[in-house]
Amino acid sequence: MWGLLSSILSPHPALALFGLYISGNGELMVLAIAGAWAVGCVAGAGARQTIEWALLTAVGINTIVALAQGVSGAGRTTGAFNNPVYLAGLLSGGLWLIIRRFSGDWRVWGAAAAAVAAAIQMSGSRSSIVLMPVVAVAAGRVLPFRRAVLVATFLAGGLLLGGLLFTVGGGSSATSRVAGETSGFRSRLEAWSEAGHALARRPVLGEGPGRFQEATAPFRTLRFAKAEGPDSTFGDAHNLVVEYAVTTGLVGAALFLAFGGCGVLAAGWRSPLGGFAVFAILGQFLEPQAASLTPIAFLALGAAAAGEAPVKAMLPPGARGALVGAAALMGLLITVGSYRATKVYASLSAASSGMRTARALLPFWYVADNRTASIYHGRADSDPAARAEYLMWLTKAAQKEPDQFEFWFELGAAEARYGEYAAAETDFGRALKLNRWSVNTLDDLAEVEHLLNHPNQASVYARRSLVVNPNQPDVRSLAVPG
Repeated sequence: MWGLLSSILSPHPALALFGLYISGNGELMVLAIAGAWAVGCVAGAGARQTIEWALLTAVGINTIVALAQGVSGAGRTTGAFNNPVYLAGLLSGGLWLIIRRFSGDWRVWGAAAAAVAAAIQMSGSRSSIVLMPVVAVAAGRVLPFRRAVLVATFLAGGLLLGGLLFTVGGGSSATSRVAGETSGFRSRLEAWSEAGHALARRPVLGEGPGRFQEATAPFRTLRFAKAEGPDSTFGDAHNLVVEYAVTTGLVGAALFLAFGGCGVLAAGWRSPLGGFAVFAILGQFLEPQAASLTPIAFLALGAAAAGEAPVKAMLPPGARGALVGAAALMGLLITVGSYRATKVYASLSAASSGMRTARALLPFWYVADNRTASIYHGRADSDPAARAEYLMWLTKAAQKEPDQFEFWFELGAAEARYGEYAAAETDFGRALKLNRWSVNTLDDLAEVEHLLNHPNQASVYARRSLVVNPNQPDVRSLAVPG
């Protein structure tokens, strides 16, 4: 409820409620987390085995896919996810489900643990590798000493296996990244320092769920730009507490911690599902939350605390049916709108029709407007009418998510290409306010100022760009004041 209040009072209520397109954040994520936990709670103890085996099946499938990806040379493995850290989060929780079965046939479950550890190694997830010794120590609290030693042995063997398999396919294993790469951790520290400035601006209600990137963008540091890349952004805090402090305020962060802490106390971390949830969620203190993982972890946490009998529904069947129907309809509209927005069309007329449908079904997001602009892009150089449409739809896309610097940069670059330098200067300036160390924005803005015969201003932007990336010979000529 606090997240909903934060959404309503956010500077951009619709985006805070629905989240950014594709990212799966916003108040819908908060509701998914709480709802999934509640579903687990009311399912009753009889559903635990079903949920455990469903999760073990998912772990097994993702492990097999990840190992195949690693051997084939795909680089860091993702399994069935779109991000390797989400795969590693699922597998970290899955290790606990496997360990809790070591009292049975330890050979079978030992081999499974080794395979999962190998898949984590090939995911390249540093947070999960750091977490693995914690899992091994926790095993010593629930298993006899000899079985705990076997667990540690199988995990170590799995890590070695994953590293060896990566030498076949090529790529950076998790242990090599822990030993050799520090930029990721430096980026997180910088993002958290930026979060302090954003929190000071809206300490009670926050920026609104899912709005971390927008809240912290004006405070981006030079160290973050050098560590992560000058045109890179963090759409999430990579830490659940920092995320909810910035987006729902200190009150929201306290409520989230109380909710999670009470959930763990009720479930007990030693239980199979409780431990799965704990180890899947712990990684998210260094990695982003995910619509494909975080609610599943809270479902397991709720199921671990379920009573013996399922809880009877408080709402009458009609009200429940209406809520389920509304949720299904929303999901259908988003699915159809996304399909229409991203489909490849055979003709311009078909594309125009598809984009009209997408804009109607996805009114809060930029994607349909941006894809509509792409319809006119190919003709914009030769057709003034198409050029006007192209720039108009780029403008609408930027206005839909006004705190995303990339959209203003794209609009400014298009305006500069067609000689509309004054407009480009304005929109590049908007982009720069949202990412003051963006090298692409600084370079293009310096060029525009040069074309507008503002050499001193061009010099300011060029020199700032060279601070981030000194290896730019073309930009050095603009860095000399007029």
